[in-house]
Amino acid sequence: MNLRSCRCFIRMLLFGASAFVGFLPGFAAALTASGKVTLSGFDFSNGTIPVPRWSNGVVLAIEGQTTLAPTLHIFDAHGNYLRSVPFSLPGASWSLVRGYSSGPDGTIALCGEAKDAQAQVEHFLAILPPDPLAAPKIVRTYPY
Repeated sequence: MNLRSCRCFIRMLLFGASAFVGFLPGFAAALTASGKVTLSGFDFSNGTIPVPRWSNGVVLAIEGQTTLAPTLHIFDAHGNYLRSVPFSLPGASWSLVRGYSSGPDGTIALCGEAKDAQAQVEHFLAILPPDPLAAPKIVRTYPY
């Protein structure tokens, strides 16, 4: 590397670093806590329930994330319990929910992987309607 290209590289590095540092204060301001919510009836201190997620005005907490039938607990913005949504994948002997979210209408989306009795791993996307009596829509994304 000659001196001219080295200077150019250093300038780009410094410019990139200064732009990144300039970005951080705005990012931190966007993440400032605006309040505290206590979820009634759940103990997260033992490490069996992952940190809850905020999604479209509700707080979601999953219990049994790596079991045959994980349960998603839903709380309102004030921490009041709304409902629990059990989930099981037909034909699975084990499942792992990797991601979950709530839509503005209360629809729940889950994604993850499951293992069947022959130890075949399948990935899935599940859409759970807000009506608890409606059947979930399950899309097996791999290996299909």
